[in-house]
Amino acid sequence: MAEWTSVTIKSLLVDIEAKKIVLPVIQRRLVWDEDKMALLFDTVMNGNSFGGIMAVREEQGSTPLFATRDFTIDGTPLASAPDAKVDLTRLFIIDGQQRLQSFYIGIKGCTPNKKYLFMDLVRKGGFCFASEDATLPTMADDENEEGKKNPCCWVKVNRLYEMLNDIGDDSGKVLDVAYGIIDNRAPDLPRELQGNVSKNVLIFYNQFFKYPVVGISRVDLPVKDRDKSRRMVVELFRRLNDGGTRLSSYDLVAAVFKGYSWKMEEFLEGLCARYADIGLSQDNLIKLLFILRDMPTKDMSDVREEDAEFAMKNVARIESALAGVRDFLNKAHLEYFYKANRASFVPLYFIAYHLFHSSDLDNAQLAGYFTKADTTCTDFVLIKNWMFHSLLNDVFRSKGAGWIPYKTGVNKIHSVLAQHKGGAFPTAAIFDVYVNHPLSGFKTTYTEDRLDSLNRSFLFYLIYGEGGMAKRTNDIDHVMPRVLLEKEQKDPQMINSIANFQLLDFGTNRGAKNDSPLREWINSSVPNKAVYLQEHLIPTDEALWNESDFELFYAARAKLICERINFYFA
Repeated sequence: MAEWTSVTIKSLLVDIEAKKIVLPVIQRRLVWDEDKMALLFDTVMNGNSFGGIMAVREEQGSTPLFATRDFTIDGTPLASAPDAKVDLTRLFIIDGQQRLQSFYIGIKGCTPNKKYLFMDLVRKGGFCFASEDATLPTMADDENEEGKKNPCCWVKVNRLYEMLNDIGDDSGKVLDVAYGIIDNRAPDLPRELQGNVSKNVLIFYNQFFKYPVVGISRVDLPVKDRDKSRRMVVELFRRLNDGGTRLSSYDLVAAVFKGYSWKMEEFLEGLCARYADIGLSQDNLIKLLFILRDMPTKDMSDVREEDAEFAMKNVARIESALAGVRDFLNKAHLEYFYKANRASFVPLYFIAYHLFHSSDLDNAQLAGYFTKADTTCTDFVLIKNWMFHSLLNDVFRSKGAGWIPYKTGVNKIHSVLAQHKGGAFPTAAIFDVYVNHPLSGFKTTYTEDRLDSLNRSFLFYLIYGEGGMAKRTNDIDHVMPRVLLEKEQKDPQMINSIANFQLLDFGTNRGAKNDSPLREWINSSVPNKAVYLQEHLIPTDEALWNESDFELFYAARAKLICERINFYFA
């Protein structure tokens, strides 16, 4: 049963502060940015519609359907917590959280980066977030009828709200508030613009204090079966998503998870925060749960209570597996590559899967599994070779690899791992999958003619190493300048090949080197020739440094790059 009513924004804020309006754990966090929040206030001031609110009513003394949390006054994420009983009749919001949260922050608090909402009273609906009014423009962007720009009269919205709240229901005192603002903040404002200030203060009072501008649909749940009621609310939440601030399919799955167990909120948010450095997101974590349960094809719309139960039962082991993944990346010197390049998470699913299902290892052993990677951990070499060959051959790229990695790739790799639980990592069997699928040009041998088919970012990473130039902001530079090679009428494909590319800091590339002949630049401008040649894999034979002999230089450098690649598999 639903009841529709209209209320003022002030009454909503009063109820939020009194904890009569709360958020259920199934709701996601604040996602609106400052511009969108400011636009909501513009909408209210102009009397435009901004949609209704839907809430479920829980009676005092009843058992709560969900764990809940309060609205945040400054954008700080607040944890949800269960209550044994509902202390007072309340509403929990299932649609309209972003709007209510924006009103609360704009009028009562500040944004996460400590900015407050200001309003230019000269203009109707001139809202902006700022740390202080001194940072705001003194003149408006738009021009008046005379082609001139009007001065601004900024006031902090929470202060304006407090002044108007103090006058209570005495709307006759609204103009006194306006005159006080003019005297204190803009005594020299032209008379016609003072009129704008008075008018806009009155509009603000009417729209936020006097008029019931917010429609709320209050829903009562007649179903006595609490599990059924929870499912009904989550399903309603999912359907309402179509008309509001859209959630991804994974956001919706997260809502379902949290509906089954309020502890899923900390599980999802906590793990994602602690392992963000390796690219763990909420989407990846939910997908990982399905893979760990041997359900890689599980549909987002088919989340069940047993999925949440699996996560809660295995919290410690899942985290230990992720710690093991991070440790592997560190020992394999891939940690920075993942941070810098936002590399595919797909291979990390299966390192976590392999560790999670290693029945002979306890949680502490999982987390430190690769501690002795170079001596006693045979799995380390198997996984490292799989990762390096996979990344070099770019089998996880979103397009052009020969499959969709997050679908076909995940399913096929999982089918292999599932057959080797508790055993050695099945590197060879996965490579057979790559070849038999087949993936585009996958090979584990690296010759000069293959270099340009490899993943360039990872190839540069191998050339320069974790501690080298891959950590700096660089230009991709032609070792032998393109303009000089084009004059020599050299093959364009060779000119723009990885065998003629290096990473140089942009100051050197666009300054001393620019389009200088290679031999001339090395001998006149490179301070430590030996270090430069070694770092960039430049042939040491100076006879090869002539643009006229580019083909010989190209072949020699391509060979050095292949030797560097093969070094990692020695």
